Amino acid sequence: MTQFLVRLLALTLLGFALVTVMMLGFGRLLADEDEIVFSSYHGYGIHRMALSRGLIAPLMNTKNSVIQPDWSPDGKHIAFVDNGSAQLILYIADGDGGNKHLLTVLPDSSDYDPKWSPDGRYIAYSTSNAQTGQAPVIELMLFDTQTQTKKRLTTTNIFREHMLYWSPDGTQITFVRYSPKRANSDIFSINVNTGAIHTLVSTSNNDEYPIWSPDGRFIGFVTGDTQRGIYVLDTVTGQTALLYTLSGVSYPSDWSQDSRFIFFSSVYNVYKIDVVACLKNPKTCTPQLLIKGGADARRKPRLP
Repeated sequence: MTQFLVRLLALTLLGFALVTVMMLGFGRLLADEDEIVFSSYHGYGIHRMALSRGLIAPLMNTKNSVIQPDWSPDGKHIAFVDNGSAQLILYIADGDGGNKHLLTVLPDSSDYDPKWSPDGRYIAYSTSNAQTGQAPVIELMLFDTQTQTKKRLTTTNIFREHMLYWSPDGTQITFVRYSPKRANSDIFSINVNTGAIHTLVSTSNNDEYPIWSPDGRFIGFVTGDTQRGIYVLDTVTGQTALLYTLSGVSYPSDWSQDSRFIFFSSVYNVYKIDVVACLKNPKTCTPQLLIKGGADARRKPRLP
């Protein structure tokens, strides 16, 4: 083999290696990246996104509508809701979208809004039991992934309790309770061990979508009458502050790992807002578009 052919072969191999490295670096998501998982437009499929690079990769392609994906703390499993029929059904799948199996299903109920506990043992969710000619009763449930058993966290038989979220230390769950008597929604927390319930936010408006920051300092939520907005409750001082005035139907779904940003969805798009900047001046708070055609964004927890 001539010296020219040797050099040409070496350059070809080097070029192939560089392309391979680039594909590995830019064509897939890496284990140490900050990610979010989200449902695609109208819920057909679940995708994941690397926040630093904006790279989106499919996680689960489905024919049925699937919504509200939530990663387990170790990133090995995903809980989600099958919305493909009149009944909402909870499933669990492996972190790569495979090995899908039922979490729980009852003939006369719909189960939704699954959230993993910070230690990965439990999945809290809401169950709705509709009686003919009556408004549905929605209660909080707790599924134990070790014993494969479930129990009710609340047994009011009156209210609608949903939009739940775990505290970072795993001792409490924030949730929204709709009262038919008051005809509005307030935000509460329940101690998972004792069952004690405390009021967090109660106004004359519908207070909804509480999400706890990973550092435990703030709880983001939505409230307002004709003009609704994203607010934060300071768990230390008890004070609330406006972050961003919403337009249309929008809801926050999670925080970034560093507690700096809040993710929220609006008309099947996912945005993020800078909490620090918005606290300084809500009037100049500007959302950044993350995903066009997505919703229900949830971050992938980072293990210590």
